[in-house]
Amino acid sequence: MARRQREHNLLTSIDVTPLVDLTFILLIVFMVTAPAMESRVQLPTMTADAKDTKVESVVISLDDRGNIYIDRQMVSLTELPGILRNIKDEGKSFSIRADETRAYGEVMTLMRTVRAAGIENVDLVTLNEK
Repeated sequence: MARRQREHNLLTSIDVTPLVDLTFILLIVFMVTAPAMESRVQLPTMTADAKDTKVESVVISLDDRGNIYIDRQMVSLTELPGILRNIKDEGKSFSIRADETRAYGEVMTLMRTVRAAGIENVDLVTLNEK
C-alpha cells in the first residue's frame, strides 16, 4: 500500500521543460520562415537610378506561380481594373513587381490591364546590378 502511495505522488509532478523547449523551437522556426514565405517574387536586376519614394506607392506583384497581389492581397486579373480604379483617385503611384521567371507576355498582360484601369504612369521594380 505504501508503494502505491509513492507512485501516485510521482505521477502528479509533470516536467514541462521539454514542452517549453519545443514551443520555443517552433516559435523560432516560424519567425525565420515567415518572411521567406511572404514574398515569392524574385526580381530581375537592372542598372537604374533609385526612385524618390515621397509619394505612397501601390505595389502590384506577379509571383512565380502567376498569382497577382495588390499590396499582399491576392486578386484575379478580372478584379484588378475595378480595384485599381478605386485606388487611383487617391493620388498614389503604382509599381509592378514581377518574378523574373514569369513570361514576358504575362507581365505585358498585367501592364495592359493596369493601363485599361486608367493608370498611365507605372513603375517596374527591379534589383540594382552590382
